[in-house]
Amino acid sequence: MRLGFFVFCTLAVLSAPPASFAQQQAGILPAGVWRSEGYGYVAVVDRRRVRTFDLSGAGCVRGPTYTLSDFQSYFGTAIVADDGNVVLDRAPTRDTVTSLETLPQSCRRPLRGSDHNRNIAAFAQTFAELYPFFSERGVDWRVATQVAHQRSDDDLFEVLSGMVRPLHDGHVTIVAGQRSLDLETVSAPGAAPGGEPWAWRSLRTSLREYLQGAATPLQSAALLTGNRRLLHGRLAGDIGYFAPLAMGAWVEGQTEETPSSQQAAAAASLMDEILTELPDTRGMIIDLRLNSGGFDAVAMEVVSRFAAQRTLAFRKHAADGDVYDVYVEPSQSRRFDGPVVVLIGDNTVSAGETAALAFASLPNAHLLGRPTRGILSDAIPKTLPNGWTYTLSVESVLTPEGALVEVVGVQPDEMTSSAEAPEPELLWGRDILAAAAWLRTRMN
Repeated sequence: MRLGFFVFCTLAVLSAPPASFAQQQAGILPAGVWRSEGYGYVAVVDRRRVRTFDLSGAGCVRGPTYTLSDFQSYFGTAIVADDGNVVLDRAPTRDTVTSLETLPQSCRRPLRGSDHNRNIAAFAQTFAELYPFFSERGVDWRVATQVAHQRSDDDLFEVLSGMVRPLHDGHVTIVAGQRSLDLETVSAPGAAPGGEPWAWRSLRTSLREYLQGAATPLQSAALLTGNRRLLHGRLAGDIGYFAPLAMGAWVEGQTEETPSSQQAAAAASLMDEILTELPDTRGMIIDLRLNSGGFDAVAMEVVSRFAAQRTLAFRKHAADGDVYDVYVEPSQSRRFDGPVVVLIGDNTVSAGETAALAFASLPNAHLLGRPTRGILSDAIPKTLPNGWTYTLSVESVLTPEGALVEVVGVQPDEMTSSAEAPEPELLWGRDILAAAAWLRTRMN
């Protein structure tokens, strides 16, 4: 496997899971040393805490230390899968972990310090082992690494940034004290109303003001709920409209640090409320065109409200790990089983794309718009020897037929042209009306 399996085989003896583990209920990973099969870390679990290490062929770097409950919240609940493997389950993602006899030797003396070549090597090797998309993104990582080492006397932040900027991957970030690199962008024609470049905030303001203003295509001003992240309303002809602007933080006080299980529980409650407020609708528009992502668990909760039966949504694996199936499970609470049009575009990203891909598997859903951004992997955090942190994509998400979705994005069933001007009627209204027209042909 790409994770550098020889490192583990020479420094640690693999063993079976503890005998008691198979009998315990799902919960916290038992005490011991555990290696992730696809995410490049080792976890040392004791009675009070979990120490983590990022391991690659370049060496071992000490990562964060977690309480037992925080580790479970962020990394997943430990279960024994049907195939006998121990899995950390953070639905819909699964991380297979293997028990080790002892901590790898390199993790007993972790890499530390500000030496540029050491930090470049740890950064470059981690990407080389875990990042799956160099070919798709047109980057020769071997050349990028050679150039970086040749520039090792330069500003380290700029050297590392120069390595990853050509990836154009919004899930690749670097945080170096007060300096940071974030490759996330938004896409829209022209400029925002004040003349500045478009940003998430200004695009959301444009959509919100359009749907709540005099020109709204809805029968009345859209309702803004869910910590200002949800818009919903009704069009003429018994058509509902729902636009989640992110997949998470739907309750005040929730942040990206809030565990996904709590995010999904809040989403379930709000989905009940929204579907209750849209009674007697015969068709539904789900607008994901400005969904900036968040938690896949929230995305799957949303999709579950429109599924009539268990359906294979996509397949997934990390690095060279085993491929596993992810299903949409029909909600046991309020659901809508009628025809659905899902609006998507280049500003549908991350967990918004997870939702789009899951919707694509439903027989009652029709995707309309433009391809999504193509950054479906989780952003996996790592640490450098000097203490800086960074994230990278490690997961490949596949259609049920096995086609890679990263980079190319989720494809619509019906392609529309890009808006050529920033007027709200073109940016937002045109495709809403097209979706409503499609639904009316299916509702009559």
